[in-house]
Amino acid sequence: VEVLLLYMEVNIVHPDESLWKPFSLQMHDVMDEHISGKIEGSEFQTKLMEIQSKANDQQMGMTIDLEYLLDKQINTTLNSKTDYDFIDQCEAVVLTIMQLAPLIYKKYYASKEYLNLVYGISQKGEITKESLIAFDKMLRKRFITLLERTEVSKTNVKLLMEIMFLRLWIIGIQWLDPNGLKDYTELFDSGEYPKHFSHNSIFKYLREKVGIWLELALQTLEPRFVQKLCGDLLVLAEIGDDFELAKKATLKSLELSDGMVNEASPDGVPGCLGGFYERQGDKENALKYYNLGLDAIRLTIPPLWADVIIYRATKLLSERNEKRKALEIIFKFHPAFKGNASSIHMPAREFSLELAQKLTEELGFSNINAAIKDIFG
Repeated sequence: VEVLLLYMEVNIVHPDESLWKPFSLQMHDVMDEHISGKIEGSEFQTKLMEIQSKANDQQMGMTIDLEYLLDKQINTTLNSKTDYDFIDQCEAVVLTIMQLAPLIYKKYYASKEYLNLVYGISQKGEITKESLIAFDKMLRKRFITLLERTEVSKTNVKLLMEIMFLRLWIIGIQWLDPNGLKDYTELFDSGEYPKHFSHNSIFKYLREKVGIWLELALQTLEPRFVQKLCGDLLVLAEIGDDFELAKKATLKSLELSDGMVNEASPDGVPGCLGGFYERQGDKENALKYYNLGLDAIRLTIPPLWADVIIYRATKLLSERNEKRKALEIIFKFHPAFKGNASSIHMPAREFSLELAQKLTEELGFSNINAAIKDIFG
């Protein structure tokens, strides 16, 4: 018991005693509870691990209120002495929001403006224009002072703000459709490329707003911001079944990365466009973009939909009787062999293995290992 406590204690020691001493005392209290028989050994270990986790979180600054930090960052930006500093700080604000949007959304979900959107869809089947405008105003409210200074400075900061607001919209509405969730589940379970769903009135409203500034943003903003914008445009395109928007976003993203998929590429590039083409029956172009997405699986963090990209590419190849090529792709990119596993485990991962077994038999190999040896030598 003491050895375990000592091990845990060593892992929370910090130069600042206030960041570890209180947690150490809590650990000793838990040990006393265990020794006295109040708690079992398993509960003793669990409580020690929980205390260690809380200590580590506090030492890493993860317990600080994000809302407080964000307000502080906005105030720092407003107090910038020059336009150059203001632009630089605004870029930091935009990147912060785009990165942390899912974490700061709790208060938005509880807002009356958001609940009005949910009520409109679930109870009435429609959303009024007034409700959409009200939600947009609510998202912009805390940034009004930045927007006012942006008008004075006459810079591209206004465009940055618009892509930030689009990200906030996307986070909140990308699954806001009960029927769409059912369709998404069917796509997910069947091994097809999944897509986002939301109410059509939301798509129309956002598409109109985005259309006002989109071309200028794509032409003038830095690539790091344009890539993030392209990712959100792809979600918007899927929501509205907007093929042209998906194509524009994908091609722009690939243009910025010299036709390749790299760490800067959004998750939906290029698989989203491949999914659009396949749903249209254009298997040739679908395969083109699925194949392009395969190399992304070798990245440190593979795309979320890596499983389905492998499966769709190899399925289409096998249908074209390019069975050996399909088998080679599975062996190179599937996590059961040489590929990286994505953070989301999709049914398509198992479908690819079933396809590999089927192709192995059709090509006359005695087993998977024999096929691997023959293909790779």
